[in-house]
Amino acid sequence: MKQARKLLREKEEKALAEKLKKIEDEEDSYVDNRRNNSSFNAFSYLEEEENVDEMYGEDVLDMIDQQEKSSQNDEEEITSYVNTAKPNNKKNKKKKKNAKKKEDTLTDEEFLQQQIQQMGLDEGGSATEGSATTSSASHNVYDLFEISDVKSLNPENEFKRIFGSEAISQTNAAVSANYEESLPRVLRNNPHYVGKRSVVIGKKKNETILNLFVSAKPHWPHYRTLYMTTQLKSTKPNNVEVYEVVEQKTVTGGTTGLYAQIQEQYERALQSGDPNSFIYILQQVHPYHVHTLLQMSEVFRTMQGENDQAQDLNERALFAIQHILNNQQFVNGLVKGTSRLDSSQEMSKAIYLSILSRLHALARSGAHNTAFDLSRVLLSLSCDSSNPSLNIADPTHVLLFIDYYAIRIRKFRFVYHDLVENFILKHQEELQYLPNLMYNRALSLWQDNHLSEANDILQRALKIWPMVVVGLLTETKTSRFSEFESRMRNTFFTNKICSSPIFSKLISAYVRRNVEFWKNDDVLDWLKYNIEEILDNGGSSDDDLRQSCYSHPVFSTNYSVIYEKEVLGEVLPDLNQNNNQPTRSNAGRNPFLYFLESLMPWSGGGVNLNQFFGAGNDDEEDDIE
Repeated sequence: MKQARKLLREKEEKALAEKLKKIEDEEDSYVDNRRNNSSFNAFSYLEEEENVDEMYGEDVLDMIDQQEKSSQNDEEEITSYVNTAKPNNKKNKKKKKNAKKKEDTLTDEEFLQQQIQQMGLDEGGSATEGSATTSSASHNVYDLFEISDVKSLNPENEFKRIFGSEAISQTNAAVSANYEESLPRVLRNNPHYVGKRSVVIGKKKNETILNLFVSAKPHWPHYRTLYMTTQLKSTKPNNVEVYEVVEQKTVTGGTTGLYAQIQEQYERALQSGDPNSFIYILQQVHPYHVHTLLQMSEVFRTMQGENDQAQDLNERALFAIQHILNNQQFVNGLVKGTSRLDSSQEMSKAIYLSILSRLHALARSGAHNTAFDLSRVLLSLSCDSSNPSLNIADPTHVLLFIDYYAIRIRKFRFVYHDLVENFILKHQEELQYLPNLMYNRALSLWQDNHLSEANDILQRALKIWPMVVVGLLTETKTSRFSEFESRMRNTFFTNKICSSPIFSKLISAYVRRNVEFWKNDDVLDWLKYNIEEILDNGGSSDDDLRQSCYSHPVFSTNYSVIYEKEVLGEVLPDLNQNNNQPTRSNAGRNPFLYFLESLMPWSGGGVNLNQFFGAGNDDEEDDIE
């Protein structure tokens, strides 16, 4: 570059010197001619000399400007030549040759399509907006499933945002320090337990996946692989990918069958009814067997009332699940809402139940944003909108509570636009008549100031499910109940009692969970206005639509066996109810325990009550008494 500039400077100086010399010669010749002229006048010479100076001075400036411009252009050419390397020229030549080869191999149709794309037109002669709209339309189907930030699935990020990272780190350190002293018997004397050392969580490149739902805790045992992984099973329209859980291949190409062997011991423990069998599995066989961890978590939560221990065991199960879901393609589809997990597998069912128990526990802890995102993940994993025979598969009944979590975090548009209008109405419109979706859809529209549409939907919900209002006003215990008392005595409300056992549970669960949304005075005024509108117009209810909902196969199949506590997140659903599995023999079992088990919601093959007794701490006998 320095040599180029030096040459350019010398060239400029030489050209300028030649031009100045030429100008001086012309001036000298002109002066000589004027002197030789006989009619010489000194004053006229002065005037002409001024004109000559002005004329030649402007020419000189113009020539200098042109020279500067030309020099700048030369400098740019030189610098571009210096910066351009020979290998790049070779690459460009190779690219041109490859492009020519490709053009030669193209067929007439492909060449014509390429020219149309380059011109920005489609086959019909219009701009390529049509293809963009179709792709956006297919993408809008899964807008409610898409997760903007994968870190939002881990509640630690939300807790740090609420309480501060320092407070969370101190709390975790205190829990880990005191955990060894209060370990339950299921973890005490565990050879896999290594004290306060950190749990091995894998390589850094997979750290996002291995901390997808939960982060490792120092008091957990070291993780031992279960030799399970996810594998692509099939691909469906709209880029939907269905995965299944399979055994991981070893170095030799075979499988270990480790989880199947542990699962056999787990099944024998269920049939024996001995809680020591489950303790043995976690202590001596494998500390991260998902089914055993999930089973013991429910024992501690439902019977012992130890929610902290139950949540810790469920987090350990999720930590093992994260290693099973250690597939970058699956996680990418999970974030986009296009990954599906086969719900017919036993391991997939355990994954569903573990995530379900996790999101309900987080909601009780105040992490409603994470609970909402996990609800969307759970719905997307089991949803198959490309199958016309089963548009929306919802084995864990997410549609009964996802609207509640959306309203808790004030995402009203998600309820009435993304969930109902863009998803349910387009794929399985019968589900819009669920009591929780009808009332919360109207409430969300009212919160977003869509008053006319909110009034129409609320009045329709009142005509189909008028018994919901009676339950809401009874639970609110507001001082304004006297304003509604006379209206509640109308036959429109007194004669409409839910005769369906399915919907009576759904209505009761909705009232108990969502009553806080209807306590505000503004909401009560809006509710009062719509009740008066219906009664003034005759108070005609939609009995035909309600009866069709009672007998509709969508509701009778999806919610045939459902419990109010299940909707509220107090117990887990039984995912084996539609498998028609033979019930295990009851011979040799304690009849009193069998009677108690028959009273529980999971009596079809879930938690066995025999394990409840003796599964606590050292003073378990006092607990039983």
